[in-house]
Amino acid sequence: MAAHLSDDTGCEPGQAGVFGGSFWQYEFNTDKSTPDPEYRVRVNCMNEHAAEIPAGSHGMLCCFSDVMNYIHWIHASPTFTNFELDPERFNKYTFYRAILENTALLVRGHIDLVKEATGNEPSELIFAGGASKCSLWAQIVADVTGKNVRIPEVKEATALGAAVLAGYGVGIYPSIAEGAKRVVKWDKTFSPNPDNKAVYDQLYVQWKDVYKSQLELAEE
Repeated sequence: MAAHLSDDTGCEPGQAGVFGGSFWQYEFNTDKSTPDPEYRVRVNCMNEHAAEIPAGSHGMLCCFSDVMNYIHWIHASPTFTNFELDPERFNKYTFYRAILENTALLVRGHIDLVKEATGNEPSELIFAGGASKCSLWAQIVADVTGKNVRIPEVKEATALGAAVLAGYGVGIYPSIAEGAKRVVKWDKTFSPNPDNKAVYDQLYVQWKDVYKSQLELAEE
């Protein structure tokens, strides 16, 4: 169930609707844009419970995507593996956390890929975009990669970057780098949890093995 606050001009304030389809959405129309400062309407409804699930999601693996390979562009069918019919341990929050963990494992895979190609590895990561509004996700990325994860105050990096480029274009900033230094401010830094890192080190090896097997099935 998702909720949405809308100021669409085609509707009158106070009107509400429920729309059934791929998921059920409740919409309430207002006379002005009304964002939820806690992001509960769209993103935080699962995070509190998912944070209670231990690192590694009780051993369950989510294989939704693999490290990019542009020469061999193929992905295995999205799968969840190694879970039991136990609603106490393997519930919707476990599956949700496993999805977040899959994305973090992908980040680690791409770090390894770039390191193999260039010999370089970052000392920290900057996490931006809409997903960076999720503190749980940021912490998982830090735990999986073993690196500090910095979150900017303005999460919408594309819009902020466009503003910096515009400022440079009209001469407000002497360079793009200087514009970024002036504009980008930092909100939080997430440091890796050593215990969780140890769990994810094992999970990373398992995830690569499982995905390799799934990919072989997809190619048959």
